[in-house]
Amino acid sequence: MSTELAQKIFGTPNAMALCVLAVLGALVLVAAWSDLRRQRIPNMLVVSGMLLALLLHGVLPGGYGFLSGVPGGLGFLGSLNGLVFGLFALLPFYVLRVMGAGDVKLLAMVGAFVGPSDIWWTLLWTAIAGGALSVVLAVQRGLLLSVMRNLRLMFRSLVFTAASSKVEGADRALVTASPVPYGVAIAVGSIGWGIYRAQLFGLF
Repeated sequence: MSTELAQKIFGTPNAMALCVLAVLGALVLVAAWSDLRRQRIPNMLVVSGMLLALLLHGVLPGGYGFLSGVPGGLGFLGSLNGLVFGLFALLPFYVLRVMGAGDVKLLAMVGAFVGPSDIWWTLLWTAIAGGALSVVLAVQRGLLLSVMRNLRLMFRSLVFTAASSKVEGADRALVTASPVPYGVAIAVGSIGWGIYRAQLFGLF
């Protein structure tokens, strides 16, 4: 898409970036709602979001990403890199059966929108939101001590998995952990980081 056409549609690069971020916000909110209501995140939602992000980055005027001081698309490969980074960031937790495949794919979709640099900050904000959500749910369900024990075993499992070892009792403990709708944490982390960056660069 030419810069002139983009200006006719969106007005300014800032408005263009905000429109793309609004689409991302709507997608993650729908995913969070589905995770809360049905304990699953639809494949159709995340796959459609991934394809849309790749398309937007590929056809919109170029820049340093939609969360930057020079808002614009990263190109198809830049968006694909963000998708891959988002996918592999949570993959170890899926292998440990701590998270579902829908959570992993949802973060990959977010990565396709925000790009390879911002996905790590989004992941950090998501981890903070997920930790807070886990504690709230654990207290509500009377499982705080169990969650703390499982977090310790998760850490040990990650370390020993890298050395091709196994932590005794880890699988059993992780399976019995209190389920957390991590799609909510991803939505909070993504929207929170997006708003912070948008304000930082004066997008609104």
